[in-house]
Order: sequence, then structure tokens, then C-alpha cells
Amino acid sequence: EPLVAEVPDPRGRGALEIRLGREDFAWMLFDASYRWDRLPQLPALAAAAAGGDVTPALRGLISDSVSGLLDESMSEPVAAAVDCNDSPPLARAQSEAMRGRFPAVAPLLDGHWEQHFCRFWKVSDAGATFRAPVRSEVPALLLAGEFDPVTPPEWADLAARTLANAQVFEFPAIGHGVLDSHECAVPLVRAFFAHPGDPPVPECLARLQ
Repeated sequence: EPLVAEVPDPRGRGALEIRLGREDFAWMLFDASYRWDRLPQLPALAAAAAGGDVTPALRGLISDSVSGLLDESMSEPVAAAVDCNDSPPLARAQSEAMRGRFPAVAPLLDGHWEQHFCRFWKVSDAGATFRAPVRSEVPALLLAGEFDPVTPPEWADLAARTLANAQVFEFPAIGHGVLDSHECAVPLVRAFFAHPGDPPVPECLARLQ
């Protein structure tokens, strides 16, 4: 059964009745994990939803999701053109292999390959050279959020393999966008600019490691 909730229309047109199926709810949790302040709430909100209990906090999460979906400040066609140019969809065999690696969420990916928007949004492919690892000896500072849903810490570690003078810092309990999500990020970046070869670790970050 879908989860049903009534939330304010962000356009000021009264209220909206929202019906969320399992895939809708999964994508809502994915989007919410971008925000570090939402992350600690997500397990309890998922449990409430499983019991059909639309708590005030869950209603707030749904309201935020609706606001994001109706936000017209970002051009979806432009975003799709960039994404599909940079990262074309996986081949069907690769998609099925990915489902096999994550059986818990595999049912949510039913039809994902057939319906992937990049299969219909015809743009050029940036090519393998664009996606090849960057190799450099220039000092690099890589910041990663522990729960980043779209650029996970593993990607920072992978990038660092071909960057001879790279330093990776993983920020606990942070999602996407470390720089504006953690108090230690800006001091760390300033320290890196001042001493690119060996930036001193800010005390606040040292306490978390």
C-alpha cells in the first residue's frame, strides 16, 4: 500500500495529497541523505513509514521532497544533457551485475535499465578519455562525506590512487557537500592553500579521527 500524506503546496495553492510507493520512498531517502542534518533522522523515519505512521517529522521530509520536485530553479534538460554526456547508462549486463551486488535494493531497480532517461535523451558521449583517471603530482585535497549518496568516500580513495600528492579526509556523519556541511572543512581548505604539501590538520577534525 502506498504511504499517503497531505502536505502544503509549496506554490501556495493549498494542500497536496502525496502517495508514495516503495520506489518513491527510496528515492526520497536518497535525496534526504544529501543533507547532514537529516541523516540521523532517516532510520526512525523509515521505521515510521513501514508502520504507516506519518509523524510530523516524516511529513516534513515529504514536504521537503515535494518542494524539491517542484523547484524550477534547475533545468532538468540541461542536467540530463550533462549527466548523460559524462556518464552514459550501463550496458544491460552491467546493470544486472549491479543488481546482484545489492540484493536488498534490487527490487527497486526493476525496469531501471529499460527506463533509464539517458537511453532516450540523445546526447553525445564524452568518451573514454574523459573518464580516464587523472594522473598528477600537483598537491590535491579530497574531501568526502561518510554517507555521501552520489560521490561516496570510495571514489575519493580511488581518485587518490593516481594523484601522487593527494590527501583524503573523510568526514563522519556527513552526506554530500562537505564544505558547507562541517565546521572543520573550511579551516582544512585554508590550511591546504597555505601549505599544499603538508596541511596541518585542524584540531576540530583531529578529534573526530
